[in-house]
Amino acid sequence: MCPKEGAPPLSAFDRLAQQVASAAQSIGQEQAKHLFREMRIAERVRVRKRRAEFRRRLQLGTAVLAADLDGWEVSEIVGMLLDAKDRVEGSTTMRLGLKKRGAGYLAGKERKSAAHAGQTNAEHTSGVIGGARVPSINEHQICQSTTP
Repeated sequence: MCPKEGAPPLSAFDRLAQQVASAAQSIGQEQAKHLFREMRIAERVRVRKRRAEFRRRLQLGTAVLAADLDGWEVSEIVGMLLDAKDRVEGSTTMRLGLKKRGAGYLAGKERKSAAHAGQTNAEHTSGVIGGARVPSINEHQICQSTTP
């Protein structure tokens, strides 16, 4: 840094002191940038964890509703879960059995909801309803354009 006009020239010590102060300021700015970057990363991690926890809570609530337990009191559901946990906790075989049973139940509910809408899951994906093949919109348009 240059001395102002009319000011006495800086000694070597004063110039060195100014350089040290300038370097310290630059280092401080770099440290501040680094800390700010770390804060942004920590905030993103916190938001991801919060979203994951919300998603998990939503899944658990949906599971309770899918099991048709919406008429039960919360304390009854917690009691049932604690009882099941005590019975199954040490057995991977029993947990696998419960997982299979639950997956089958949920798959059955999906089939029932598709049937309730008037189609089975196979009908929905194949285009066949009640044994008759139903053309898609594109097939229907092609058929109309080829007929005189």
